[in-house]
Amino acid sequence: MSEEDLVSFSRQQILVASKAKYHLVGNGVKPTLARIPLRWMIRECFKTNSGILFHAEGLKTVGLDPATLWPVVLPRAQALDLDTSNPATALLQSIPRNPPPEVDDDVTITAEPLELEELAELKDALSPAYDQLSLAWFWWFLELLPMKHRYQKSNNTWSWWFGSNMGAGRHVPGQEKKGVRVHRSVRTRLAAQDANGRHYTPKANLDLKYVTWVD
Repeated sequence: MSEEDLVSFSRQQILVASKAKYHLVGNGVKPTLARIPLRWMIRECFKTNSGILFHAEGLKTVGLDPATLWPVVLPRAQALDLDTSNPATALLQSIPRNPPPEVDDDVTITAEPLELEELAELKDALSPAYDQLSLAWFWWFLELLPMKHRYQKSNNTWSWWFGSNMGAGRHVPGQEKKGVRVHRSVRTRLAAQDANGRHYTPKANLDLKYVTWVD
């Protein structure tokens, strides 16, 4: 990349590029659930003044507007409600029979019209869940393999047990006393259903009455 492509924002050392090569989450396919935690992590980097360098065009490819992150991280707008005018914003999406081609990491990203982050979040929250235990049976060998499991109790002590995981979800301790903070996109996914009327059910032992939704 040439020096003309870069603009340095002095003390924070945030770099903005007009064009560059990027490694893409979800093989470059969008919408995808993977973009939700990625946007959250990037926003936290800016909130903590980490000094990590980002390319502006790369931020746009995951649904982030650089102007909402620099020089000040702006508050998030309210999450969008399900929009029944479009299946992509109303229904839980199933895995397509003919998946879109993966985007090569070596392909130079071209500028695209920036989609509103809240709209991108809505589409991502409804995108297919590629559960490898359902898609690739050989992963079950690891689920059936007995091993030592450890988890932290609500009093900060540790407990352990020996056995097979059997595809179980994450154990969330201490919800009754301390509550649990969950990203708001999970609430969007819980409110939706697929084309056959089926709802999403988290595998974790999540008790919704103790949940605080965060952005």
